[in-house]
Amino acid sequence: MQNDIKLEGVKNYLSWSRRALLILKTKGLEGYVTGEVKEPESTSAEWKTWSTTNSLVVAWLLTSLIPAIATTVETISSASEMWKTLTNLYSGEGNVMLMVEAQEKISALRQGERSVAEYVAELKHLWSDLDHYDPLGLEHPDCIAKMRKWIERRRVIEFLKGLNPEFEGRRDAMFHQTTLPTLDEAIAAMAQDELKRKVLPKATPPSSSPTYAMLQVMEEEEVVIEVEQEVEEVMQVELTEVEAMSIEVITELMWSLLKRVVLDLQMLMLPNLVHSTSGEANREETWDWRQA
Repeated sequence: MQNDIKLEGVKNYLSWSRRALLILKTKGLEGYVTGEVKEPESTSAEWKTWSTTNSLVVAWLLTSLIPAIATTVETISSASEMWKTLTNLYSGEGNVMLMVEAQEKISALRQGERSVAEYVAELKHLWSDLDHYDPLGLEHPDCIAKMRKWIERRRVIEFLKGLNPEFEGRRDAMFHQTTLPTLDEAIAAMAQDELKRKVLPKATPPSSSPTYAMLQVMEEEEVVIEVEQEVEEVMQVELTEVEAMSIEVITELMWSLLKRVVLDLQMLMLPNLVHSTSGEANREETWDWRQA
């Protein structure tokens, strides 16, 4: 059971300790470093088993340290005492400078090229570091629960503010609610929105304002109605009027109509919807009239 991370000092203590505890838990040995497994009396039958296992954990801990740190603790024979010494020296708990550094990293973090899942993983890693460097220090359970809710609300805001601009519409909708969603709800909503964009890459991106998006849809529907009315008016021209027109006039009339339809559809950016089909039908009718 090898720890890929070697303890180099304060800068990587948290990563090293998390990985070390996880590896020891897989073998049921974490109690030897946390102090839960107590040393029995040296005259008891259990002492020899404890001594063998304790020595195994101590040897493993020494292999997970850089040589400069290993030499400072190699004389300690108890795994729990060695763990406690390393924690006191390198954990950085309560260190104001490390706390400020972690907070600055959180404030500056942006999604960028990361996926939502990768961005959340980085945020949670930094939040965990901040919790370690700046523990709550509260004792009453009610106070702890209220403070955790307050912290979660702040973290929801930090998460939403760091997202890329394409999530602006969904983010603004959350900010306009009377209450913020929980952190898990906010993450799930943005992950769902990201998945929808991957499945439907050609979908029109949402507007930054929910009100503006609604008005934009209404305007698009009005333009479509106008185009349909114009097509209907032209198609209702009586046959006697068509016969009275020259081929050049009919052609000019139909091409004028087609240009208007194409321009309106380009403005709507809906080239693949039903209106393009209407344009194809109009072209076929124009061809038939030319053959008349």
